[in-house]
Amino acid sequence: MRYLAMAAFFFCLTGCAEKIPPTTLAATEPSPPAASRPTLGVAALQDMRSTDERAGKRPGLLVLGVWNARRGDYVTGDGDLGGRVPGEVTEAVARAMSGGRFGHAQVVGGVAETDAPALRRACGEHDLTWIATGSLRHLYGTLHQNAYLLLIPAIYVNAVGWDNEKTDPLGVAHIAIDVHDCATASPVFHREFAVENRYPGVALSEAARFAFEDLLQQLRNETAAHPILRAAPVTPGMADKPEAPGSR
Repeated sequence: MRYLAMAAFFFCLTGCAEKIPPTTLAATEPSPPAASRPTLGVAALQDMRSTDERAGKRPGLLVLGVWNARRGDYVTGDGDLGGRVPGEVTEAVARAMSGGRFGHAQVVGGVAETDAPALRRACGEHDLTWIATGSLRHLYGTLHQNAYLLLIPAIYVNAVGWDNEKTDPLGVAHIAIDVHDCATASPVFHREFAVENRYPGVALSEAARFAFEDLLQQLRNETAAHPILRAAPVTPGMADKPEAPGSR
């Protein structure tokens, strides 16, 4: 019984902790055949995730001698998802949007601002018809664990009890995308895509990746079916001015 108690104690110190094998987002979307030139530029998505989502989170082990517990939430961090999350998300978004109604897409750099002059300047530099901007709101896998080990050693009685309850991994992904007409810098497409699904039997990092893959499928479907409405050309400098009420 003593050896069983010792084995259970060391199991709670080590085995109770959730293992999170690293994965990568780089291969979530195949690259379509390249067209003669890109017509859609995708600027780097702004990273609006919380510190916990970027750094990750692990529940600590509470050691009280006869009662030891590990309770709390696991949250994947960038290190669990390949380390270069915002860049890989932007690249995957560009691949997902390629071949849709906006044509061949590629990632374009140097778009620090999203106002009309900055967008038109990026369009001119890269000879684009459309330019997409957006933000990464959430991307993580999480689960809740409630593990404990009870040890009551005595001369005549030895009691050992333990449990290790975990919820199924939850994958969460959320982005916002805006596509602008390069001729006017006017938005012609605005969508938010969000997935929050449980994926039983997979690693926590894989739950995040699967949620992202489901989100990319939503993006592909939307951009493939979206009717392109070209905004009417305006004279230079007029695109920044608000439209008069009732002008449409």
